[in-house]
Amino acid sequence: MGDESLLAEMKSRKRRLVLLFTLLVGLYLAAVPTYYSIFVSRAESDPLRVRLILFGLWVIFGLYVLWRAWGRDEVIEQAMADRRSAQRQVRTSATEDVLDALTRPGVLGLPESYEITIYVYDAVTNFLEPYYPHVSLPAGQEDHRRFQPGRGSTGRAWEEGHLFYVRGEPVATDEFNLTEDQRELFKTYRSAAATPIRDDQGGKIGVVTALGPVDDGFFEPRGHGQQLLRNIADTFGVVLTSVPDPADLVVSRQ
Repeated sequence: MGDESLLAEMKSRKRRLVLLFTLLVGLYLAAVPTYYSIFVSRAESDPLRVRLILFGLWVIFGLYVLWRAWGRDEVIEQAMADRRSAQRQVRTSATEDVLDALTRPGVLGLPESYEITIYVYDAVTNFLEPYYPHVSLPAGQEDHRRFQPGRGSTGRAWEEGHLFYVRGEPVATDEFNLTEDQRELFKTYRSAAATPIRDDQGGKIGVVTALGPVDDGFFEPRGHGQQLLRNIADTFGVVLTSVPDPADLVVSRQ
């Protein structure tokens, strides 16, 4: 404990000495041109050797100040980067907690048999990427929940800009351009409804999809299921545009 205290005291003393030296250097840099500006005649009368020495020191000290400023900027940038990283972790954790709470069976009013998946559109890959929930996959294995615009109920909802509902066997057939792997993945589902997620400006940022194992007609137009899903999409729109770090939500608003 004593060694740590001594080390801390030495570091503090070193910082004070560096600060004092930097202050003196700054005064010197200001004093030399000021001196020759006030006493113009001394610029000619002082020996050349003296003027060269003063100028050489002025250059050296100037470079020292620039080096200190550069180092300080690096420290500040690192501190800001560390803070951004910490904030990003907090935002990520908060997003996970909020989405976990909202997507639990029955919480948002959907029948407990329905599973919710949140997608965001990535303009680089031109895919609706599964954003939540996360699925652990072996290294190098593709997530077959990904959809291109126009494919599956998710892709159709994105492309057409409104709720898209599929019931019965077509949920897991190639009728809506599912790949073979997707047909295998979704073969146990008989109800699928998807609707766009929008930001507060009305632009599309993703899709929420609800999948159920039974063709129960919950999303038929005559019921309240479709409006419920739209309300859920609005809720996710608020979450996705408010909680995550913008860098973690790479989307194209359309």
